[in-house]
Amino acid sequence: MMMLVEEEDAALGHPRPVEVERIARRWGLSPRQSRVLAELALGKRNKEIAEALGCAEVTVEYHLSAIRRKTGLKGRAALISRFWIEAGAERS
Repeated sequence: MMMLVEEEDAALGHPRPVEVERIARRWGLSPRQSRVLAELALGKRNKEIAEALGCAEVTVEYHLSAIRRKTGLKGRAALISRFWIEAGAERS
């Protein structure tokens, strides 16, 4: 059953949990930062991410700042792009 869900997620362009985990580990992210990254990869805004995680929007901004600092990437577009490039490499 889990395989079907993962295949469906991949077909819809949703990051698979295993992809998020591997990329987060490679980037040195905390579990919470990896959750923020997964939501960001779906194109969610900070407010939507905060609602999904049950935290304040300023907390999401803090996590995004830490992710950018750890990766050396600047801006949302760069983070999203790099995430999907690496996720695509893992799928092939």
